[in-house]
Amino acid sequence: MLVEKAVDGRLDIPEFQRGFVWRSDQVKALVDSLFRNYPIGQILLWRNKNYVSPRSTLNGLVDVSWIVDGQQRTTALCLLFKRKPYWYDSKDWNDRVEKIEVYFNVVPQGGVFNFSLRSASIENKPEWVGVSDILNLDKTELASKARAIVKKMGVDSDERFTQIFNSIQQLHSLTEKTVYEQEIAHVPEDVAEIFGRLNSAGTKVKEADIFIALMAARNKDWVRTKFLPFIDDLEEDGFELEPGIFVRTMTSIAVGKADLEDVGNDFWSQNLMDNWTKTEDVITDVIQSLRQKGILNSDILPSKNALIPLFILRSKFGSSIKFDHAFYWFLLASRDGRYGGSSNTILTTDAQTILKASSFEGAVKSLLGELSTTDVIDQPDFMTTYNRDKFLAMLTYLTIFDKGAMDWLEQDRRIGYDKSNAVLNRGFKPEWNHFFPKGKRVLRAAGYDFTDEEVNALANITVITERANRTISSNPPETYISKLKIPTPYLDQQLLPKSRPFETGKYREFLKERSLLLAQAANDYLKKLKP
Repeated sequence: MLVEKAVDGRLDIPEFQRGFVWRSDQVKALVDSLFRNYPIGQILLWRNKNYVSPRSTLNGLVDVSWIVDGQQRTTALCLLFKRKPYWYDSKDWNDRVEKIEVYFNVVPQGGVFNFSLRSASIENKPEWVGVSDILNLDKTELASKARAIVKKMGVDSDERFTQIFNSIQQLHSLTEKTVYEQEIAHVPEDVAEIFGRLNSAGTKVKEADIFIALMAARNKDWVRTKFLPFIDDLEEDGFELEPGIFVRTMTSIAVGKADLEDVGNDFWSQNLMDNWTKTEDVITDVIQSLRQKGILNSDILPSKNALIPLFILRSKFGSSIKFDHAFYWFLLASRDGRYGGSSNTILTTDAQTILKASSFEGAVKSLLGELSTTDVIDQPDFMTTYNRDKFLAMLTYLTIFDKGAMDWLEQDRRIGYDKSNAVLNRGFKPEWNHFFPKGKRVLRAAGYDFTDEEVNALANITVITERANRTISSNPPETYISKLKIPTPYLDQQLLPKSRPFETGKYREFLKERSLLLAQAANDYLKKLKP
């Protein structure tokens, strides 16, 4: 059985595969499909004795089948049986089991059996039973389970017992259900081709995973001991980036190509340590520079792919790089949407532009020449809804950060857009705050007709910590400014108009004045960075 193989280590996931991402409703849909005899697709396995993960070595098994396609389905089945797959971290597993519980109604409604996720409305109803509770019973225990359910229902009749017994017997039969597996025993290069074809057929396997598989197969322990720990460390520090960004950075630095299929098999088979060490160094250096600019978390970035040329610039020109100038290009490239959609070709073009340039200044000039946007920010731009344009939201934050803005509650704490889960961030994560709250006590109060666009305009947004935001709640500005004793310079740092008081009836005048202040500050900020 598939679950047994996953539990005892005969099935494993290659070290380049990362995590279970299915939602609770997807787990429910899987058991519902199995119950109704709907196809759930076959599990694709890769058997390669030359590719041995540290997990399998520790388990004493070297003849292991690796899950190429089907990790989510396999893990979901293990959750339904509450049996931990060999590869899964115990603490995370217990959390998953606690959060994902599927229930089954033993009494069909109109002849149809129903499944549901755990909820207060069904937990105490005897006709709803946990799927895991039934699947983990022995066949000999089904009759006594049915009697117990009938007794709880208060309808102790032979007819009802037979109905309930048949229901749970039908559910229990899933323990004998065959999930079809297909096993391949190809060399890694062929597995990469299989990944690619799966992708084209609609099975979403990320392209970078194909090539990480090749690197893992040819460079023992590299992915486990070097690649993934670096990614995880950056994620803990607030920079959650797709593995493909790291791989494309490495190939772009080494051979000037971001399209991984064009790199060639020789690259994936060679010792990668020198290339990876250089890649690690430049990524670390650039992220440190970004943090000094106020980019403390990757969530605020409109395009994470735009980081790759920054990394290449640092690799090519080293300490001669003028980061202000590179950051200026980065901001305009983000506004331009240069790396939106399918960006491999453009990334390769820009990588080769950088590598061929004889100077840092020449490289930045060439990169800027490829952009079609302007560096002029207009007042109406800040009338845009704050969650509609990520570039303008980021620029708003950067201008506020550049002013050295301090929090309004913890008034000795500087505002910084750091949303990582570090312990010291608890309560201090930044939030977009409506200066004029949008609730019924302020902007939605009777007598006002402000549109959603006006209410949520960037000109109405400040950046403060979550604690401050909760304290402000739905109070009008003059109330919470007085309550928190916010100093006037702290309001100036957020580029708020100096006119007082802040009256809801004059909200449109406020938007006009603040959008002008933001536009002026944003243009001044870009001018300071411009080459």
